[in-house]
Amino acid sequence: MFVNDTRNGRFGGRLSAVLYLLCAGLVAIAVPFVPAAPGTNHAGLLATAAVALAAGCVIWVLPWGRWPAASTLWLIPPTFALIAVYNFFSDADGYRYAPFFFVTFAWAGLVHPRATSVKMLPLAAAAYLFPLAARGHWNAVDVWSVVYVLPPCAFVGEAIAWVSDRLASARHSLRAREMSFRQLFLDNPQPMWVFDVDEHRFLEVNEAAIAHYGYSRDEFLTMRITDIRPPDDVPAFVNEIAAAPALHHSASWRHLRKDGTTVEVDVTAHRLTFDGRAAMLSALQDVTERNALERELRHRAFHDSLTELANRALFANRLEHAQARRLRTETSVAVVVLDLDAFKTVNDSLGHAIGDELLVAVGGRLREAVRPGDTVARLGGDEFAILIEDATGFDEPTDLAERLLACLDEPFELAGKTFVITASAGVVLSNPHDGPDELIRNADMAMYLAKREG
Repeated sequence: MFVNDTRNGRFGGRLSAVLYLLCAGLVAIAVPFVPAAPGTNHAGLLATAAVALAAGCVIWVLPWGRWPAASTLWLIPPTFALIAVYNFFSDADGYRYAPFFFVTFAWAGLVHPRATSVKMLPLAAAAYLFPLAARGHWNAVDVWSVVYVLPPCAFVGEAIAWVSDRLASARHSLRAREMSFRQLFLDNPQPMWVFDVDEHRFLEVNEAAIAHYGYSRDEFLTMRITDIRPPDDVPAFVNEIAAAPALHHSASWRHLRKDGTTVEVDVTAHRLTFDGRAAMLSALQDVTERNALERELRHRAFHDSLTELANRALFANRLEHAQARRLRTETSVAVVVLDLDAFKTVNDSLGHAIGDELLVAVGGRLREAVRPGDTVARLGGDEFAILIEDATGFDEPTDLAERLLACLDEPFELAGKTFVITASAGVVLSNPHDGPDELIRNADMAMYLAKREG
């Protein structure tokens, strides 16, 4: 609280009033109870206390807030004059009046810049020496005592002014940093907000968050962080906040915008204290498009771009996992490889576009013919493969192969033409030491044997 206010004189004026009232009260109490010098005028001291009391009341009601801080400098001459009068009535008793010099210089240090106390020394010397001359104490010892009294007072005032300036500088620096960080928060192009850790209410949001989510600032400040999350995500979010004591943490969540759309975001959060509350500062990055692209790339990496069936890589991966699971059971893994007959003729005579449509139609029929847990893949060209997990014998995959061939017997209607297509199938049942590539290769060999034998 004891920091210079460079904007107006409110602090200095109010402090002056408080000191006047305090000193008046001390004088009024000291007159009847504190021993005094023989020549002390008690009535004069009480009159001085009354003047100080009245002056304190007047100073209190003056509009210091409308005046600059330097305006309180005019209080210095009347203050020293009042001290001089008090010294006169106390018979120049230093025991009584010396404290008022220290109070005045301390006030100057609190309210005004450095060097003010030094500039006050002439007035202070006059206030100190005048009573000595008026009361007949003008001797070398009393006069030279001013050298011992006033310099320490000035030192006290300058020391307080130095500390006050340092505190003011620190306060202004802190305020500047706070404003800088606040501006950085508000103008940051990345959506950011602060929410209450206990109540989950929004405490502050920046412009980027307002623009990205579609809510106004006033709307945000009436909402909770859980209001922008899908209901299914709320329990997990609440548990994470309750169990996250670390200052920093990152997470990925789904958020709801005002228009009802769902976005995926990566959140970097930092715990802090905001307006005296435990809060969380969150910086958000919308990764909806990035995640969609990653999912698309993963899908393309493991799916055939024409038929949307599993490709060779995904088929081999699932076959490997199925074999690993088979080691823990007494079942087998079966692979059926199916190849269309005379498909090259269709491509050469009707074009690749019709051939592609036929492959898509064949893939659709195969997918409908297998069990939900079986995997249908296009290995390349007109060759397809089916993975059967947990096969109990050779009959099950053989029956499936026959069912797959039968589902292709029905003619295909493509581009206004009717196609009848046949296929050949090879079936292989896994052995304990067969790898994925070996199983596919064996099924492929069986398919070519079946094709050669018709």
